[in-house]
Amino acid sequence: IYKKRTGMLLSDKIFSVRMEHAIKYRRNGEKMYLVAKKVGITDPFYFSKCFRRYTGKSFSEFTE
Repeated sequence: IYKKRTGMLLSDKIFSVRMEHAIKYRRNGEKMYLVAKKVGITDPFYFSKCFRRYTGKSFSEFTE
């Protein structure tokens, strides 16, 4: 039902919300492992891959 209404998978929406929150925390200068925990990804290495996939930059490179 969600995909029919929005054209987006629910899992993709959850992922984008997590990454937008991660960007907000990054702008506040928080450390990567803490940001990963706050957005619900317990493995910092996996979080790093997800962050790069979403933003195109590594967590340390991201300064937007």
